[in-house]
Amino acid sequence: MKKTMCLLIAMMLAITALTGMAVAEEREIIEITVTGSRNAYCDNWEDTEFAKSVLERFGIKLIDQSFSSEEWTVQYGLLFASGELPDLFVNTGWNMNTVSDYGSQGFLLSLNDLIETSGVYCKAVFDANPDMQRIVTSPDGNIYCLVNGSAIPANMANRNWINEKWIENVGMTYPETLEDLYAVLCAFRDQDANGNGDPSDEIPASGTILHEIVLNALGIPTKSSSGAGFYVNAEDEVTMIATDALYKVFLTYMHQYYEEGLLDSATFVQSGSEFNAKIGEGRVGAYTLAAPWLYESEETAWDYRYFGGLTSEYNSNKIVGASSGVDSWAAVAISASCAYPERVFEMLDWLYSDEGSTVGFIGEENVGWKWVNEAEGDWARVLPEGWTDSDEAYRGGTLTILGLNLYRSEEWKLFKPTGNNVWLYDQYTDYAVPYFTSAFPSVVLTEEELDSISGIATDIESYVTDATTRFIVGEEDIESGWDTFQNTLRSMGVEDYTAVYAEAYARFMGK
Repeated sequence: MKKTMCLLIAMMLAITALTGMAVAEEREIIEITVTGSRNAYCDNWEDTEFAKSVLERFGIKLIDQSFSSEEWTVQYGLLFASGELPDLFVNTGWNMNTVSDYGSQGFLLSLNDLIETSGVYCKAVFDANPDMQRIVTSPDGNIYCLVNGSAIPANMANRNWINEKWIENVGMTYPETLEDLYAVLCAFRDQDANGNGDPSDEIPASGTILHEIVLNALGIPTKSSSGAGFYVNAEDEVTMIATDALYKVFLTYMHQYYEEGLLDSATFVQSGSEFNAKIGEGRVGAYTLAAPWLYESEETAWDYRYFGGLTSEYNSNKIVGASSGVDSWAAVAISASCAYPERVFEMLDWLYSDEGSTVGFIGEENVGWKWVNEAEGDWARVLPEGWTDSDEAYRGGTLTILGLNLYRSEEWKLFKPTGNNVWLYDQYTDYAVPYFTSAFPSVVLTEEELDSISGIATDIESYVTDATTRFIVGEEDIESGWDTFQNTLRSMGVEDYTAVYAEAYARFMGK
């Protein structure tokens, strides 16, 4: 299948290279209105290099009707209420239940027929990653949106880090079990792990990183710190994490960490800026962040390694909870009132190609990027002379529209990482990918299912979050409070709530 897909894509790329521009020149230029959430770097989508590319390639002129991210959360509801819809939605931020709702009401175009008749790249991507199709398929069987996906490992699991230099400084080795982890965190707390002469300023771990590490070590594959999430247990049953007996074990570990100063006492109350400031001061031994170099100094940023894959007396398998690399929110959707659905879909389908994903991600060759050594796959960004802002500001403000439907496969020509991402890629390849275990997917609920849990979903999630925090910080005793915790969840309807997600999961998996 992989070879067939690659051959098909190669043939299509060759055809595009030979005829694409000529076809665009012969076509009548059409205008389509585009709306969505515009990133802070960009003032107008019409002025982007991406807009120029689609005009040249497809004869499509984009008319910008986008909003700032703050405005969008209000404006899209007003658009649907008015009935005056644009042709195309981009970077919607909608979850699949919202998409299903708008689609079933007739606001969004079903893409099924277009995918079947002309979705060359779309079908290839669906074949390569079945979760792409599963996630976008509404309970009524229609596909009303397309999403962004990636086979890049660093986009499939959380970015958890532990300071390997600190481990070396305290005379220990990377922890393999929860017992090892406890010993390492104690050493971080008690010794001068960061080597600044003060043995009392280290914070062993901050944020919710230990939530995920401990749950995975106990045998619960998850990317979330929330006990209100789900997983499929050893009996192949969908289970809310907080109702599993292992959750009591998790709470016991976490309370010990908190009580003994191994988990930052400010974890549940600190702001993002406070959290980042501690990292920037070189005081935190383990945390979750896109990359250490974002806040660490140049001297300390490379002291970290990927953190995950521990075992315990309850589980002997190393687990790193991972997704399929598919976003669970809608990137693009065509309005049912769009006058040129075939032309617009042709552009969206192209974005799933190697070429389209490259242009949509970082612009045209020699405009947003260039080859350093094509034979070796080495490439580099292209920035305007005198550019003083960040690379990302140029990408998101000038080159492209952030939030398009792209798929970066392992065959993607810019897959080979450059710069700091070489380190990031190696970290995931060595320490995460071998232990990837599927976390519970994002499933779509029917309108009836949503109605059945509408009165309890928020209450259950809030109760689990609050109770978990109380147990961890010691406001409530775990032993005496566990039965009350479980009985309260049952009285709130957690069994029916779980049954709804079990049904949606079965549907998602085609069972």
